Amino acid sequence: MKILSILLLFLTSFFIRASRWLSIVQQKEYRLDRLILFIKTVEGKKELLRLIPKKKDFSKTGLKRPKITMRILLVAGLFFIQFSFLIIFLVMLLVVFFSPARLGIIAYFIVGLLLCLIFIPALVVIAILPTSVVSSIRIFIELVRAKAKVKKSNPKIIGITGSYGKTSTKMILAKVLEKKYSVFKTPKSYNNRFSVARSINKAFQNQEIMIIEYGAYKKGEIKTLASWFKPNLAVITGLAKQHLGLFGTIESVIRAKAELIKALDPGSIVVCNGNDKGVVKICKLGAGLISDLDLSADSKSGKNLKIIEANEENKDLFIIKAHLNKAGKLLFVFAGQQVNTNLMGMHYLEIIRMVILVAKEFGVSDRDIVDAISSFVPDDKFIFSYKLNSGSLVIDDGGTSNPKGFVAAINLASSIEVSKKILITSGIVDLGSESESIHENLAKKAVKVFATVLYVGESGKEQFLSVFGEKFFNGESADDQAKITNFLSNTSNREMILIEGRMPGWIKQYI
Repeated sequence: MKILSILLLFLTSFFIRASRWLSIVQQKEYRLDRLILFIKTVEGKKELLRLIPKKKDFSKTGLKRPKITMRILLVAGLFFIQFSFLIIFLVMLLVVFFSPARLGIIAYFIVGLLLCLIFIPALVVIAILPTSVVSSIRIFIELVRAKAKVKKSNPKIIGITGSYGKTSTKMILAKVLEKKYSVFKTPKSYNNRFSVARSINKAFQNQEIMIIEYGAYKKGEIKTLASWFKPNLAVITGLAKQHLGLFGTIESVIRAKAELIKALDPGSIVVCNGNDKGVVKICKLGAGLISDLDLSADSKSGKNLKIIEANEENKDLFIIKAHLNKAGKLLFVFAGQQVNTNLMGMHYLEIIRMVILVAKEFGVSDRDIVDAISSFVPDDKFIFSYKLNSGSLVIDDGGTSNPKGFVAAINLASSIEVSKKILITSGIVDLGSESESIHENLAKKAVKVFATVLYVGESGKEQFLSVFGEKFFNGESADDQAKITNFLSNTSNREMILIEGRMPGWIKQYI
């Protein structure tokens, strides 16, 4: 009976631990660099030591499991094959070197099962390696097909990059340019070789303009993507301390983003967020106006590019009287016309400035620009709002999070008048050695606006706890989660909730 109970516990632990690690490798895009960085974090170390299931793992929302794809099925299959061989090997090893009679059959059994559980993360990671070869072949085939398809119709390609705002800029820009042209845009936040090529092969239908996001976790990735799909015009949205755990330094981020501009032909146009000094550096580096060795030094060489800075000083914009209404939505006057947008937050004004300048380069009229921006309806890639059954206002800035976007969301929340404001956040991942200082600064800004923070992640948890003190609710254990869900169930129409970052499944049903 004891052995049966132990076996049942092992099988339960095995399937939950395997499911969690398959989910993690998928979330990290099967990249070893992102997995190594994750394992170095507090959350990653806890996950490595997490052998026994928790109460929340037995619920539909609490169980962490991967999305079913061909690759994850292949990884899972290879993992189970390895695991089977591991069990056979461990049994043989223990039989040879230990006497079951002397050690005790139950102890002998427990040691073998425990070793199996410990090795699960390593086996999942090893299972990725063969699939990387298959994935590389598939990516290459998709790229060749997509490039041939693009070459045949030769659309004008607008490339967008930056630490944040890429998807928002793409969506609004497409809406505006559609007033005059047929436009293809990559869906969602697709910005790597496979997702871009795959979306072109599936949906590109010889449109006149193609808008592509160029993303990167390290230097060289934008250069590679641009070599397949060469941009005719570049838009640089913003610079933030995003993915520093992979890039290492902010200078490395600047060099990586500048690769998009370096891919342009002489005489091309670059539209950049002129309010961001980091973006200006990206543009100058890409154009060869500053040295690659010293980002502050001038360079005599340079590409013949037209760099247009989108800021308050640009006379071609004519944007005045920008402000937020009581619901937090952006209003402004452009070219003498009132523009009432559905965009929540002043930070979207930076994007609108860039969109207007690109639209003008393509000859879109002021009237059409106003009509497109006014009628644009944001999706869940933007900050949006809704009300709970309790009447509480929810400002949703879910999905990925970055330091500048986090600050923009805090500023938006501060502008809305309600009696009580609550922050729900999972923190920001992949910040490397600067994670503690960035989260501490964010916590100090947030505590001035929010009465309570409900923390449902690991990155930055200690910093927010230190700043918020008794106003901090942790979502780690099942009891903690019960307190948070009970808290949310008792909110009222006099309260506002800001959601910042990705939310775990267990909390989504309450917000």
